[in-house]
Amino acid sequence: MVNISIVNFKDILRFNQEAIYDFEESILVADVGIRDLHITRMFPIRTSFFMFVLVEQGTMRIELDYSIHHLSKQDFLLILPEHIYQSISGSPDTRYRLIFVEQAYFETMNRSRNDVLKTSFLNIRKDPVIHFSEEEFKVLASCHERLEHRMPAIHHFKKDIINALLLEYVIEAENMMINHHEHQVKQSNLTRQDIIFHKFLTLLKEDVIHQHHVSFYADKLHITPQYLASVLKQLTGKGTKDWIADALLVEAKIMLQHSQQSVQQISDALNFYDQSTFGKFFKARTGQTPKAYQNL
Repeated sequence: MVNISIVNFKDILRFNQEAIYDFEESILVADVGIRDLHITRMFPIRTSFFMFVLVEQGTMRIELDYSIHHLSKQDFLLILPEHIYQSISGSPDTRYRLIFVEQAYFETMNRSRNDVLKTSFLNIRKDPVIHFSEEEFKVLASCHERLEHRMPAIHHFKKDIINALLLEYVIEAENMMINHHEHQVKQSNLTRQDIIFHKFLTLLKEDVIHQHHVSFYADKLHITPQYLASVLKQLTGKGTKDWIADALLVEAKIMLQHSQQSVQQISDALNFYDQSTFGKFFKARTGQTPKAYQNL
């Protein structure tokens, strides 16, 4: 069985040559423009770190898992480890404050915060982008600035200082996320179709490597395949088979780009009947054979 490749903090540092601050190859803090970070060379990727994004100006477009999110000034986005980034782009004038924290480091720093953050994020999974008020933006930007200022400083207790400032940032962000979620609950008008769609996305993320059949997802959702297809077509314009195929393609690209496994091993891991079937599937959607894509 092939392990799903996960890009770690060292991989990110290897691709970033600009002036950014990092601590113990576990925390990265930056105040950058859209062209300053070169992570886009690696897409699609699944990462091992938390990513906090706070937009100062301009607009951004992030394709996360199987959904596209648009961000503008004073927007905030938290992305958890093991989510899939498919693309990040933005307007030429975009500037944003960015923090990466390796999951392993974050858990040793404060395990309870890790669990709470996951809960908070799941509460706003429908739309993980939060628009902050001017006051909220200033609070989080100030936390970011203090952390950024301390990163290169010499201090006998530097790790303690960094941890305390990072925790302050996380707690402030979490408080704002909870406030916004509570407001959204009061304003919520989710339809049954919306709920089905987001449950389907969760199932797709968890099971697509092993489950390629429409009936599996319909059964899990306790609806007919026909009704699932109707909901997806109505909300997204794509049918169930297309959603499954697109998700499989992303997983295939990640494995081909970021693992040392053979095409045969990857075909087996993705539960294709044989390597030939996998090759036809991949070429039909990319115009390339899996091997050609792997050798890019």
